[in-house]
Amino acid sequence: MNKKEVVKAIMIKMEPEMSRFGFKKSFGRHWFIKQQDKYFKGYYRLIAYDAFNYSTRDVGIRIEPHVCLQNIEIEKVCEEISSRGLELNSIYTIGNSIAEIIANPTGEYLNRHNELKIFFDELNPDATANALLKYFEGVALPYIERFANWQSLNEIFNTNLDKSSVHCWLYPERHIRGIIIAKMLGKSNTSELIMLHREGIERTKNEQYIVELERLLKVVDRIPVII
Repeated sequence: MNKKEVVKAIMIKMEPEMSRFGFKKSFGRHWFIKQQDKYFKGYYRLIAYDAFNYSTRDVGIRIEPHVCLQNIEIEKVCEEISSRGLELNSIYTIGNSIAEIIANPTGEYLNRHNELKIFFDELNPDATANALLKYFEGVALPYIERFANWQSLNEIFNTNLDKSSVHCWLYPERHIRGIIIAKMLGKSNTSELIMLHREGIERTKNEQYIVELERLLKVVDRIPVII
């Protein structure tokens, strides 16, 4: 079986339990998805890799689960200003692999390159599915329930900007969304936050994100206050 076939087989095994929590499968995207409310979507995504399995001393297919949240209103703006042709159905607001979330419980991204090393067992696919379900119920679901709100997003994107975040580890992405969130929440210090995020992006000297920042600043005044 190739990686695509393996993920599909695992998702079929997982579907009855995932549907109990309201998550629907998408074979094409290799994820389960749930509309949390009118603003947030939660994702549990399975990414397959060819990797050496030290237990069997052979190359196998490793499945690394990821948890993601998309705030639809934020990502609509990101889609509009994107210099990379991003589409709304393919971008998320926060998230990371389950292994990285577990390894960085405070949210600061101090411990990187972690893996769960869940290998597909063709003779016992239920074991693989059950392991992934365990991490869904124990880590992904609580993550989605904890962070699917505007206040949590504001804390991630607009506080402790000098520290890296496991939830959005690319600094420029964090700066772009921080501006959008501040405007949507009608923060009293929005002007100050825009200045801080602008300086952060300019320090990266990343032309792609500088272009997106310029596009964002042209439309920022018409971003509506949501809350």
